[in-house]
Amino acid sequence: MLGALKAPLVQCFNQGTSKHSSSGVLDLLRAFILFRHHLEAILGSEILCSEYHRKLGDELSARIQRGDPIFATQFQSTFEKAVYSRVVALATELQITDLRHNVYLLDCFESDITFTMLDDKGTVVVVNVEVDGIHHEKKRTQTFCQLRDKALTSKEIHVVRITTTKSVEIDKILRNIVHRVRKNTSTY
Repeated sequence: MLGALKAPLVQCFNQGTSKHSSSGVLDLLRAFILFRHHLEAILGSEILCSEYHRKLGDELSARIQRGDPIFATQFQSTFEKAVYSRVVALATELQITDLRHNVYLLDCFESDITFTMLDDKGTVVVVNVEVDGIHHEKKRTQTFCQLRDKALTSKEIHVVRITTTKSVEIDKILRNIVHRVRKNTSTY
């Protein structure tokens, strides 16, 4: 799989990204984050790998600014909208701020819901709430989500996944994540 990335990467670097769809550029950028060590080995250079990564990030940012429809900010499902409404309802109680949905973290991972809060030391922390519907039962999706969450966690972004549609359970999960983040507990 990683070997198959070499040709699109070289094409991207030598001919530009105009022949790549936005989802293709997004996939390549994700590969740089999730498989960087392997890509450095394929490309034979950490410097070349960094240059590809930068070029893809710049292109993706430009496409987002141009309003490419792939980066739409509407809710992806009624389940996601319901969880967002629970976060809104608890925002004051939980002292969370900067509540947003469908933004890109690390420039390439779409988040369902994000917010910021202060931990007990007064440090601003980012929490990413992912709403896992039925398509998350696929092994491929689960593997991607594990790699994605690991990449986000390595950048000190806290990730919580919600699989329930019951408001009482959603509220409990949200209170739990806020409590743990506030106390700097790593297990969610």
